[in-house]
Amino acid sequence: MSRTRILYGVLVVSLGLNLLMGGMAVGRAFHPHGGWFEDDRGRGGHWSKDQGDLPDGPAPRWMRRMFGESGKPFLDEAWQNHAAEIGDLRDEMRAARTAVREALEARPFDPARYADELAGMRADMGRFHGAVHALMVDALTAAPDAVRDDVTERTKAWEERRDKRD
Repeated sequence: MSRTRILYGVLVVSLGLNLLMGGMAVGRAFHPHGGWFEDDRGRGGHWSKDQGDLPDGPAPRWMRRMFGESGKPFLDEAWQNHAAEIGDLRDEMRAARTAVREALEARPFDPARYADELAGMRADMGRFHGAVHALMVDALTAAPDAVRDDVTERTKAWEERRDKRD
């Protein structure tokens, strides 16, 4: 066997390994929180296939995953009490994001306007997060200890997965 054939063989193997590693990197970029064969329910960090189907309801997916089936009645009731406020605050937050983008697109660029829009968005996001946190406090106050224990376990599991990624 000639040295040229050996060199070609080594180059082909090297190219194959590079393509494999590149494919894995691209796959990780598109699915940063999921495993190779993991169902979408596991991507958010609070729900796994062996826990059954994700509970239905009006609350966001991440919150339904966090509360699980046992916390669904308490979450649904709290959501009904806070839905209008959260919806209004979400709309304000989206409008604030649009204002920030418009300030960034403006020519000539006005740094003071941009800073003001960012401060407004930060304030809107703070009110939105405060309303979401109030909803969670209400739901978990009404829930029995077993539901709070389930939420605590899911939170711990999410933190462990987050720490492994970081």
